[in-house]
Formats: sequence, C-alpha cells, structure tokens
Amino acid sequence: MRHSIFVLAIAALGFIAVAQQPQQSATPSPTPVAPQPEQPATPTPTPPPQQPEQSATPSPTPVAPQPEQSATPTPTPVAQPEEPAAQPTPTPQRVSPQEIERLKAEIAKASNGHRAQLNGELANKLVDMADQQFVAGQSVKAHAIIQESFEHATAAHDEALHTRKKMKEVEIHLRETQRHMEVVRRTLAAEDRSALEKLEKKLADYRQDLLDAMFSPRKRAKQEQPK
Repeated sequence: MRHSIFVLAIAALGFIAVAQQPQQSATPSPTPVAPQPEQPATPTPTPPPQQPEQSATPSPTPVAPQPEQSATPTPTPVAQPEEPAAQPTPTPQRVSPQEIERLKAEIAKASNGHRAQLNGELANKLVDMADQQFVAGQSVKAHAIIQESFEHATAAHDEALHTRKKMKEVEIHLRETQRHMEVVRRTLAAEDRSALEKLEKKLADYRQDLLDAMFSPRKRAKQEQPK
C-alpha cells in the first residue's frame, strides 16, 4: 500500500514536470534588436589653455622710447656795436651874481691855461644868468649877458690855443655853453632866436679848432715817435 502511494507520487511529479515544459516554450522569444550603426565618437572639446592669473595690480604700460632729439645749438649773440651814450640835455641852473663876480676875480689873478679854463667856465655860467633874465622878461639885458658869455668863450679859446694848455677842459666848457644856448633859444620868441643861433655856430667852430689842435697830425706823429 505504501509502495503504491509512493509510485503514484513519483508519477504525478513527472506529469507535472512534463506539463510545465510546453508552457515555457510558449513564451515568445525576444525579437533580436538590430544593431545600431556606430556613431562617430564626438571629439571631446579641448579645454582652452588656462591663462596665468594676473595680479590685481595692473602692469604699467610700456612707454615707447622717444627718438633722441639733437640738441639745438644756442645761437651765439652777435655783439652789436655800442652806440655812443646820448648826452643829457643840460638844464640851466640858477647862478647868483656873487658867483659871477668870484669867477671874474679869479680870472684877473690867473694866467696861462688856468685862465683859459676859468673863462670857459664863466661863459657857461653867464648863459644860465641870461636865461633868468629872459624868463623875467628882460630881453635886452639877457642879450647883453649872452654877448658877454661869448666874449669869455672867445678868450678861453684864444688862450688855450696860444698856450696849448687846458685845451680839453676848455673844449668841454665850450660844448656845455653851446648846449645851454640851444636850450635857452628853444624857449624864446622867433625874433630873439637868431642872435643865439649865430653864436652857437661860432662856438661849434671854436670847439673844432681845439679838437684839431689836440689831434693834429704833427702832435700825433710826435706821440708815435719811438722813445
């Protein structure tokens, strides 16, 4: 009895195993997937090279070197010929009668070159006194003083040429006398100018005589003789 039950159990298990096999074959086989065409590998982008980190402080912009400029030579100043200094126009000064008398007294005692120099000085002072008379309206008296001034200038000229002394000093006094007369003449009326203008020309001739005597060829030759 037990043996029969055991045989039936084994047979039942075999039947069950056979019955399960067709069910598994009934499961459809998976459809094979068609192979996909291989896609070309996309090249991996090359990362750009990393720039070196710049410091926060900006680098100074290099300055292009400037072309060297040739040094411009400083022009040498051209020496200009010196012009003779302009002589200031003499202004007539007030002269006292006492000073005129003192000079006349010294002339009476002096001699030679010193007397010529004093006469030239007195001629200059008398022009100043004549100007005072013109300003005061004393035209006749002023002209008389101008004539006296010219007489002392003549005496100074003659004395200096005769003695050949103090010629330079006398020439300076006559130059000042001539210029004083010119200053006074410009302040006068037309009828009073002509007399002074004539005397100015004569004083210019006196001065030229003295200059010729001082720088005559005979004196120059004597100075150039070897010692």
